[in-house]
Amino acid sequence: MKAISSPWALMLPMKTKPPKRYAMSLGNYRNSHHRINNQAKRYYEDLLAPQVKKLKVYKNPIKISFTIYPPSRRRYDLDNYGSVTAKYFQDTLVIYGKIKDDDASHIVELVFLPGSVDKKNPRIDIVIEETL
Repeated sequence: MKAISSPWALMLPMKTKPPKRYAMSLGNYRNSHHRINNQAKRYYEDLLAPQVKKLKVYKNPIKISFTIYPPSRRRYDLDNYGSVTAKYFQDTLVIYGKIKDDDASHIVELVFLPGSVDKKNPRIDIVIEETL
């Protein structure tokens, strides 16, 4: 099963300024203005659209695992980066019609896993498994 590659951080295009770095972390999400969060979510959906569109439509409940490959050895909490990515990704699955809803009857398990440091390509790899 091929993993979907999700960014560690987004570079949001800004109308009058240089791109804004938006870390996919809960702390950043909590501290950002709601308009910035909304822009980040829309940008994320567009960024992942080519990968998500290739997915099949899931009729059965799914399990999703997120393997986090940070850019450095700096300590981080798995759920700090995983939670925002999980929220945005689940919403993207619904928007593109891959799952009917992102409630607990459609997504029955979320797992956040630590990966190795990847300085050149920090990311969060996402694997979806359909249950029977």
